[in-house]
Amino acid sequence: MRQEDLAAEGDGALPTLVEELNQTVVPQLYRSLRLADVAFHVANEGRRFVGCDRLCVAHCRTAQPVLLAVSGVASIERRAKQVRSLETLLAAVVRGRQAVHYPQSVELPPQIDHPLQAYLDASQCQELHILPVLADAQPAEPAVPAAGECLAVLVFENFSRVTDAEQELRRQWLWQYAAPALRHATEFESLPLLGVVLPLQKLLRGYRRGKLRVWAVALTFAVLLLLAAVVPAELQVTAKGTLQPQALRHIYAPLNGEIVEVRARHRDTVHAGQPLMLLRSRESELKKEELLTQRAITQERLRSIEAARLLDRRPSGSDAESGRDLSAGQRELMETLASQDKQLALLDELLDSLTLTSPIDGTVASWKPGENLERRPVQQGQKLMSVAQLDGPGMLELRVLDEDIRYVQAAVATRGEPLPVRFVIASDPGHQHMGTVSQIGTIAETLNDSGASVRVSVTVAPQELQRAIPGATVNARIACGRAAIGYVWTRRLWDWLRMHWP
Repeated sequence: MRQEDLAAEGDGALPTLVEELNQTVVPQLYRSLRLADVAFHVANEGRRFVGCDRLCVAHCRTAQPVLLAVSGVASIERRAKQVRSLETLLAAVVRGRQAVHYPQSVELPPQIDHPLQAYLDASQCQELHILPVLADAQPAEPAVPAAGECLAVLVFENFSRVTDAEQELRRQWLWQYAAPALRHATEFESLPLLGVVLPLQKLLRGYRRGKLRVWAVALTFAVLLLLAAVVPAELQVTAKGTLQPQALRHIYAPLNGEIVEVRARHRDTVHAGQPLMLLRSRESELKKEELLTQRAITQERLRSIEAARLLDRRPSGSDAESGRDLSAGQRELMETLASQDKQLALLDELLDSLTLTSPIDGTVASWKPGENLERRPVQQGQKLMSVAQLDGPGMLELRVLDEDIRYVQAAVATRGEPLPVRFVIASDPGHQHMGTVSQIGTIAETLNDSGASVRVSVTVAPQELQRAIPGATVNARIACGRAAIGYVWTRRLWDWLRMHWP
């Protein structure tokens, strides 16, 4: 609706409305060029001018409009169902480039009518007027799409039916004056490098107000930069890992079988070679019985051939051929017997290995092995029990991130001695412990979502582990020499820049 039409409809009320608009709304609209401030004043001052129950302002930066301001609301809850429904409705209106009124006399297309009904159900409003603000066109009637890019949308709501011609006139006049302010704010925020220009503008304004203050700030900043480049600080690499005894051995099942007896309990002190558990392999026992039966048959056949050869017969004619056959059969049976003896020896060795013994002197570290394992079937290679020397030296297995391992390697190459490591144990966070790097892995592995990492082993003295629990989580810091404090604080940023802009 053009200004001439508004004047024709307003008649005598027009001067009063224009004067009220210029005194209350217009001064607030042009107090700032920031889009959020303009939208806030349009929503709150405009609602009082129009007399509606609620006024919302949305901006169309993308295909999905974003609600900027709601009258009487300090902050907008983006996840609220009513907000999401309104933004969905405004997206359909923006695509159609046409004003929407409810209740309306013109039938709306389905792509607008469906989200409209959904929003009316969520908001419970009885009257709704949506006026788009276009870049270079006036808002059109509901059935006539308008041309031009949609910059913003004004939403007027009443929670009861209002048939007031003056309110409609006020809506049109508010739109007429709010549209230029929203256009100017949109153009201002689309300026390039606005995020840099505004801080510089504030700095220049402060410079005009007081030169000494700006020079003091600049000098302080320069001194801080100089100190960051000159003052040294310790470069430390953080890592996480676990604490384990250095002498830790696991016992595995040599065959598929069943655990018959467990002879050690949790925290029992054991010695090297001491039997800890007894397994039984019925499959191996059956194979041994079968081999013994085959060996007995072979021995019986061999004795029969030897008895036949001892008969006193002259080696002539067919008897000579029979003697040669007996000799060949005897040699074959002797080779078979030797093979069966070797197989029985291997089976005996396997059956002897079913008695599992402690590989070292130490303490049983497995939790209740008797209750967990006795009379239960096990698979070959299954870990059954662990024995550790809890009073001996310990070992940390750390996972150093791939981007940090180069600092550790460089420090090892330059120092020529083990790197010191400070660490805190999760089960005893009040005490700090010390260790030294003993080994660095040669490959990077990806074991979890934190990315690739390299294994680093750290040796810990026994006195450092008096209150430690094996397997506890550890947070460690590896000392990698000294560097400028500015680089120590910002090395992540420098590494990221070198990685993405080589």
